Amino acid sequence: MKQIVILHNKKRIEKFFGKNSLISIQDTLVSSLGELLFVDVEDGNEKKAKKYIFEELKDSILVIIGNDDLFPFYRIKSPIDDGDGIILTDNFFVCEDKELIFPEIEITRIPNSTDDNLKSFISKVEKILSSKNVKIFEKNGITAQIWEKASFEVFNKIKGQGEILISPPFDVSKKYDFENFTGSFYFNLHGSDELPGWYGQRARNSDYKEEYPLALLPKSFKKGIKDSFFFSEACFGGYIYKKKENDSIVLTALKNSFLFCVASTATAYGPLYPPSSEADLLAKLFFENIQKGYRSSLSFLNAKKEFARFNLEKNRYLDEDDKKTLIEFTLYGNPLVEVSYE
Repeated sequence: MKQIVILHNKKRIEKFFGKNSLISIQDTLVSSLGELLFVDVEDGNEKKAKKYIFEELKDSILVIIGNDDLFPFYRIKSPIDDGDGIILTDNFFVCEDKELIFPEIEITRIPNSTDDNLKSFISKVEKILSSKNVKIFEKNGITAQIWEKASFEVFNKIKGQGEILISPPFDVSKKYDFENFTGSFYFNLHGSDELPGWYGQRARNSDYKEEYPLALLPKSFKKGIKDSFFFSEACFGGYIYKKKENDSIVLTALKNSFLFCVASTATAYGPLYPPSSEADLLAKLFFENIQKGYRSSLSFLNAKKEFARFNLEKNRYLDEDDKKTLIEFTLYGNPLVEVSYE
């Protein structure tokens, strides 16, 4: 097993959770993960920490502790002039290239919610790190109607029994509870940096009245799910900046039932129809790696590397959509989970 390196900011953690709170968090991490290396990254020392990582810790797994208030995301200008402006990313610590699009090291983030206290955050960490090996045979998901064909191209490659729901007609008024579900989820929906839910979209030839029905809310994941994970293509699906638990599907999922998830911190892109490209392609590559038995953080790293290699071989360059996809998609949660399929 690779060395696990915990990146944290002691001053920020103790300002948020109180004096000596870092010790309690460290004890929880050690009891869950075993021998660890803790690296305190104070404000202004990010470049120094990155240099140390690439010189001494390149063959390791990086785990960032906290949301932006505890350990700030790196800010980078969007490669696309699409109104996003700045993208929040964790690529800074794992990419040596100036554009931060070619990751070389495994990385994840275990985030807090702005309404967490020390007790609730430690409980969250314990749940996220509670399992490293998961046996599943189920899958589920929701896609916007307008992306139905493109989404089925991805969903059909995911192992397991289950269905992907289409929105519309599916919306949040319909039951999305599970009595007992351990499996994978794939979501291809709309999202927003200001709203907590994810939305469907009717197809161009649809007679459904509402164009963007609300498909999911954070509370949708509070019952019946255990040891599961998801990949979401929703725009801002992984935008957790200054979010309370109930304001974010990612934060609610990690609090209640999910071991890890992949989502985007900004506007994501994907095709209307196959073949898979942009976020769809990254999702497909991620699931392929998970299904080979690779741990979650390695699957995420491999998917990004394979995504870049595929597009470079196909086009001889990465366009702006490709670059943004590599920058914005982020892994949250347990980096060590290996999934086997019954």
